[in-house]
Amino acid sequence: MSEGTQLIRGLEGVVAAETRLCDLDGANGRLAYGGYDIDELARKASFEEVCYLLWEGELPDRAALDRFRAELADSRSIPHALVEAFRLMPRDTDPMRVLIAWGVASRWPGVGTRAGYP
Repeated sequence: MSEGTQLIRGLEGVVAAETRLCDLDGANGRLAYGGYDIDELARKASFEEVCYLLWEGELPDRAALDRFRAELADSRSIPHALVEAFRLMPRDTDPMRVLIAWGVASRWPGVGTRAGYP
């Protein structure tokens, strides 16, 4: 180590990334999403409202929230072929293996793509 340099341990003072989504001020104990204090969001906003804020950069009005909730609901369907594949799995299958299987099976043409999975 050369003269004048100092070894810094850990990540204190290190900026890992800059983003408009989140502002973290550890010295003052403040965390904000999209400019809104996380404590206020946790008390007053729904899960869907916070998702909309993070994805769209603003809190939704009632009409936008209703549309967004409908889009989310439409995305929750599980393709019939996946349901049938899961029925073939033993009931005591490790949940992580089920999740991995879902990830693989949802990539099959005509299975996951039907429900809008990438």
